[in-house]
Amino acid sequence: MSEKKYDGAADEVERLQENLETPVGARPDNTPEKAKKSPVDPAVQAAETTSRRTLIGVIITAVLTAVAAIAAAGINKCANAPQPGPSSQTFIGRIINKNTEEKVRGAKVSLEGESVPSLAYSDSEGVFSFPINDPNKEIRLRIEADQYENFDLRMTPAKNQGIQDVRLTPKTDKTADLSGIVLDSNDSPIQEAKVTLDDVLGMRPVETSSDGTFSLKNVPRKYGEMVRVRVVKEGYEPRTEDVVLGKTPRIKLKRKR
Repeated sequence: MSEKKYDGAADEVERLQENLETPVGARPDNTPEKAKKSPVDPAVQAAETTSRRTLIGVIITAVLTAVAAIAAAGINKCANAPQPGPSSQTFIGRIINKNTEEKVRGAKVSLEGESVPSLAYSDSEGVFSFPINDPNKEIRLRIEADQYENFDLRMTPAKNQGIQDVRLTPKTDKTADLSGIVLDSNDSPIQEAKVTLDDVLGMRPVETSSDGTFSLKNVPRKYGEMVRVRVVKEGYEPRTEDVVLGKTPRIKLKRKR
């Protein structure tokens, strides 16, 4: 209720109180009939005053009761107003190879416990994100990626601010794949360079494609282990590098002088 309505009720109460305090005989009486009458009998005047006092008292009580009811309704309305819920939050995670610290790309991340899109994939930096409606509610993340053990995580977003790193354990298979790229000193890809492993017997060499990439399949080692890669290309100096399986090496060749 507005302030003007409260002020109007207070003015009405004040006016009634003034009428109550003013004697009947003191009020102006300009009607012709009453001007001809003799002075009012004191007993009649007292009765009239009592009657007026009673009537005005009833009116004042009714006004005050109405004002109190209006005030109470305003207070209840404020008290029952909907309170804001918990603020939303975006949960951000980053998936990393536990052994090599390499970012894991294309990992599938499932979210349980939220009525939001429940599926995301990590980008080239291993990063993924989910909008969270209630950051104080526990959620469950399940992460799946090729060549890695599945990972389950239960956590409360409100208690974990910033980017959360999730480290995946490479599968303990007996073989691993190795992919990389061969470039010249200007970072241009080198095609048809021969790539082999010096310290792994029985591995046949492969050649780089037009974009300089190569892939060695079924290397008889586990992910996280080290192998020695040799790259040879006519017109370039041969190069040998030690590479961790699970990483993607960028091998640069220098032209012969």
